[in-house]
Amino acid sequence: MRQKVFSIATIGIQIFTLILLTIILMGCTNEDIDQNVTINTSPVNHAPTVNLTAENLSGNIPFYPQFHYWCWDQDGNLDYCEMLSDGKVFVNSSTIPFPEDTVWPMYNTTGKHVIEIRGTDKEGLTSSTKLTYTVTSKPPGVLLNLSKTSSPAPFDPLNGIYLYCYDPENQMIFCEIKIDGDVIASYPNLKNNPSGGVDFYTLPDTVTHTIYKEAGGHTIGVIARDKEGQNASKSVEFVVTTAERSYPTRNLAVADQKLIWPVNCEPGINCSMGYPDLDKNGVSACGYTYQTHEGTDIGFTWEQMDVGVDVYAAYDGVVKWVFDGKYDRCTSFGDNIVITNPDCAPPTGEMTSGSSSGYQVCTESGPYCNADQRINKGWSECIWCFWGGNVVIILHPDNLYVFATRYDHLKKNSIIVSPGDTVKRGQKIAQVGSAGRSSGPHLHFEVWTDWYTPVDPWTPGCNPPWTYWQYSP
Repeated sequence: MRQKVFSIATIGIQIFTLILLTIILMGCTNEDIDQNVTINTSPVNHAPTVNLTAENLSGNIPFYPQFHYWCWDQDGNLDYCEMLSDGKVFVNSSTIPFPEDTVWPMYNTTGKHVIEIRGTDKEGLTSSTKLTYTVTSKPPGVLLNLSKTSSPAPFDPLNGIYLYCYDPENQMIFCEIKIDGDVIASYPNLKNNPSGGVDFYTLPDTVTHTIYKEAGGHTIGVIARDKEGQNASKSVEFVVTTAERSYPTRNLAVADQKLIWPVNCEPGINCSMGYPDLDKNGVSACGYTYQTHEGTDIGFTWEQMDVGVDVYAAYDGVVKWVFDGKYDRCTSFGDNIVITNPDCAPPTGEMTSGSSSGYQVCTESGPYCNADQRINKGWSECIWCFWGGNVVIILHPDNLYVFATRYDHLKKNSIIVSPGDTVKRGQKIAQVGSAGRSSGPHLHFEVWTDWYTPVDPWTPGCNPPWTYWQYSP
């Protein structure tokens, strides 16, 4: 009986405890919970987002930095966006992209320059990003072109060369010109031809010209450097072909009445041409001429003249007149006339027997009248004057078609024949010069059919077969 009472009492205590806990728990309210836990339901603010990219981070002054940018706020709270150049605000705008009339930065000084994009929202949060540019001065430049990159010997690559080295900011400290690795001229011993405020340096007048007489390949180059160590360079290769070409058409063994080419050159390759204008209309079917021109001009360069271009008798004959001793570097005719010596000046006074004045030389008086003078005018004695300075006239008594040939503008003291000498076709008589009324080195060659009666040795239309020439030069 006691055991049961104890068990009932124990169960009762447990039940009472459960009921008490329930009452305590049920007594807790939401108000009691709020006093101990806080829940934040307000929105979170984000800082602005900025972006700045560029493809090229270097350049020469004046330098305009090119870049792509963006400035925005994901909360829609952007207040303004700034662009800074080297730490200074360049643009401040609430409009993105920046307004169309924005003046972008430009750098006129060398060194490092920084572009920064900075965005700020209305709560004062800021974001930024930067790019650093390297700005240098303009590099030096070089110009190099040859008049020819291939030529038979003798050849001077400096003849007609177009060569300059320059620096846009006149900060050049080095310029060197080489041929085959050998320095031929260098800064500051160069000739300055300034243009547009920039110094352009080229070869000095005193530079040594190398005449290439042997076949082979060569290289000419120029390099320039400025104070910042920036370089510019260029090189050109040129080829000298076989020296002293022997043209197959110069056949001295052929026994005919034709004239051979009086110089050892190939027109269009290593000599130029000018043709007669005996009808005085200023036109030749063969090529270049000028009004009243009485002969065939075979032109050369000054360098070729200095090396020596031999002149040959075009046919067998007897030397009639020789005039020598005149200055032989005249430029007294053409577009750029410069009288550098009295021998290059026009004659003064009348033409008289045996006289010499300026670039004019005259023969003695004698039975040298042509058919028109003898028959129509009744003259028995005549004199002839020539404007070639140094001149040779050869008579050809054994030629049915050619009475005489004339050779003008010869190099001073190069004539190796004398009046009365018998010469053979192809025999050297002198060298090419620029004596007399001349625009530059050339041989003025005339064909006469009577005393001073020039004839055009080129067939009408300038087509073969050639009337007077042994071959087509």
